Amino acid sequence: MSTAPAPEAFAAFSEGLSLILNHWTALRLAVQFCEEGDGVEKAENIIQETIGWFSDYWTDADENELADYFTEVLDSDFHVSIEDDSDLEVSRACIMLCQELLRTQPPSMAMLEHLRSLPIKPITEVGQLVAENQDADEEDEEQPAAEPAKAEYTGPAKVVDDDGWVTVESRSDRKSRMRQ
Repeated sequence: MSTAPAPEAFAAFSEGLSLILNHWTALRLAVQFCEEGDGVEKAENIIQETIGWFSDYWTDADENELADYFTEVLDSDFHVSIEDDSDLEVSRACIMLCQELLRTQPPSMAMLEHLRSLPIKPITEVGQLVAENQDADEEDEEQPAAEPAKAEYTGPAKVVDDDGWVTVESRSDRKSRMRQ
């Protein structure tokens, strides 16, 4: 096994890996709709465990093994089944980042700079939005619903037959009356 990566390179890798996982739609949705309420904490644990995994296996990290880990952890922690192969795409991105930052000398910062430029909110903010939405829902439940405004009919008078049917004026009659 080769020597450990430089601390600066591993810190940059950890930041990039965190950005990749924060950008993963499946993880963001899992956090947003987590029923237990601790989705943010679970997501942060996934990020830290993944960083720890790379600290041990950075020289021979396998994208399929990492994808299997993502599939397993999302299923066990969030009860989410990944069917779009995004777990494999995310693991490939993590492996590419590892190759750029940990396996090359000097490390290439291009992918990290790209990740930094993406407009993304951290998963912790997704959790805050969920908490705010839950608070707003609770406030809505406490307040009685307002009566919907009733729209008044402003068209021509309705003509009701003896059988209870409403006769509606034809459009051509309306148009000719408007021209007059």
